Parts: sequence; structure tokens; C-alpha cells
Amino acid sequence: MDATAPDLRSLARDAYERGVVMERKRIAGDSHDNLGANLLSALHSRDGARKDAYIRETLADLRAIVTEPTGQDADWAETLAGARKEMAERLEARGIVLAWAMPPEPPAEVDAKVILSLRAMLREITNNIVKHAEAHNVRVDLACEGPHLVLAVEDRSEEHTSELQSH
Repeated sequence: MDATAPDLRSLARDAYERGVVMERKRIAGDSHDNLGANLLSALHSRDGARKDAYIRETLADLRAIVTEPTGQDADWAETLAGARKEMAERLEARGIVLAWAMPPEPPAEVDAKVILSLRAMLREITNNIVKHAEAHNVRVDLACEGPHLVLAVEDRSEEHTSELQSH
């Protein structure tokens, strides 16, 4: 059975509408936690510098949500460079130094979903550092061990390092 021109237009319209719905869900999911929390924090902050930092973070999140790849387009180097830049900006706004180590070569054939999940994890880790840690110096190590990616994030601040070594 051959599809007619109206059938093809209908299929194309349906595919387009599904894409729009999926993109709206992605934007809603990405913006739900970060944008709302940062805007509320800015609204309730009495400290002007802190309020400015929250607003800068919100704008960075909004920029990332609008411009980042949506799936199949995810590129290892580009996505991680963006995640590193975002993490550094957010931490530096709080006076936290970021050290970042990556494998010299990206792993062969990393699925786009893995790349985007890694970026989402780095975002959540950054949120947790900013909100809950008293870090001054954070180190991120990303390594390839066989077919696995290994992500390690640690507080390298002197008081935390010496505390860890004494236990």
C-alpha cells in the first residue's frame, strides 16, 4: 500500500508534534530543579553579591538548556567542555577552585545518552557542592577503565584532606 501525499503530510506533522512534545519535556525536566531553586534563592537572598551569583547561575542554566544537544547530536568533547565551563563558573562564583582531569582520548563510541547523563550528573554534583559542601578546592577526575567511564569528584580542601587522612 502506497502512502498518499496527505498521508505523508499527516505522518510528518505527527512526527514533528512528537518532537515538540519531547523537547518541551526535556526543557521542563532540565529547568525544574535548577532554575526554580536558583530564582527562589535569589529572590530570598538579602546579600547582593549572592543574589547576583544565583542570577548568573540561572542564566547559565537557561543558556545550557536552550543550546545543548538533545540526544543523538551529543558530542563527547563539546558536551564535557561545556559541562566543565559551567561547573567552573558556578564554583568560582562561590570562591571554589576546580581542578579537572580527563582521559587524553575519549572512549571509543560513547552513546549520546551516556554523555548527556554524565553532564546531568556533573550538574547535580555541582548543585550539591554549592548547596551543601564547605569546599574550597574540588577535583574532578574522569577516566576510562575498559568499557567503563569512572567519575570521581572530591573535596581537596586542606581541612577535608587532612581530616580524611587522620581517619
